[in-house]
Amino acid sequence: MTVAPFFPHSIDGLIARQLPVWMTRHGVHHLLSLRLALRRQEAASSALKQVLDGIPSLEKFAEQLLEPALRARGVASPDVRRSTVRIVEQFSLPTVAPSLYRPSYERSSIRTLLVAALHNFHVTETRPGLRRKGQLHAKSGRVLPLGFEAFAGLCRQVDIGGRYQALLNQHLVPSDQPGDLPGEAAQRLHRRFEESLRSHFEVAVRIATLKGNLDEQSYLHLLPVTAPKPIVPTLPGVIMPRQLYLLGKCVRGVVTLEVRQELDAPLLGVIAWIPGDPLSPVARHDSWQALYDALAERLRDKTFRGFFSRFISERLPASAPAKTACC
Repeated sequence: MTVAPFFPHSIDGLIARQLPVWMTRHGVHHLLSLRLALRRQEAASSALKQVLDGIPSLEKFAEQLLEPALRARGVASPDVRRSTVRIVEQFSLPTVAPSLYRPSYERSSIRTLLVAALHNFHVTETRPGLRRKGQLHAKSGRVLPLGFEAFAGLCRQVDIGGRYQALLNQHLVPSDQPGDLPGEAAQRLHRRFEESLRSHFEVAVRIATLKGNLDEQSYLHLLPVTAPKPIVPTLPGVIMPRQLYLLGKCVRGVVTLEVRQELDAPLLGVIAWIPGDPLSPVARHDSWQALYDALAERLRDKTFRGFFSRFISERLPASAPAKTACC
């Protein structure tokens, strides 16, 4: 095979000098495997994008429903992202005896019309209340010609949440086509999500291995999970997916895998994949305690706490990240 000449001062030479060290210290076959994985990732992402492109963001969907409804109620040129609703409520504090004076206090809130509509309103807020006052204001401060109670009723009537859920079901729970077996359309969609997830995991594992963040043994253990057709012999062992929890809350989107020699054998390690982690997306830990210790150390950093919060399925109290960092 003829080898093309390499000129240090050419464009190829310039690119070669800019490559990171982890891309230059390995053989060509490792880089070719990474390129194939990147192509699979691109293809899987493109296939899934065709589905997700049909789903607008919740804010955009709500805006498209709310603005025509407001115009129908006499609000000209509504700007739901900048117009606001101000609510002032009075509350009485409890006392030891009913005959004693009950002190009261006011609580006020200001939200954009869009945010208020997304939070929705209780049916009691559609009726006037003696201890509650509300007004709608344009971005200029002008009072809008729609009362608070009427706006609350309008939001319940539009039912943004219910209609958005129906839209999600339409795209993510597809109906079977003629000739399909029962549930076949949903299975096709699930495979798209699975292929996208698997391809992203494969790329993350290969890059972590090339960078030296993941040892060769862990890489070989993960081959049956990531690669569609491994060309390198895999190591004997059992890989078991496990759910990660943080302070009792389910962590969604983070993959944790137990490595054992056999199903009932002692734990050899835990491999964690945190998608989007700029520091170490894929890492192996000797035990679950080692994984939690590593997470606790990283959660001391405010930036990482903000990043990791996207994986928590239920909002934690404000003190939770600090507690985790101290554990």
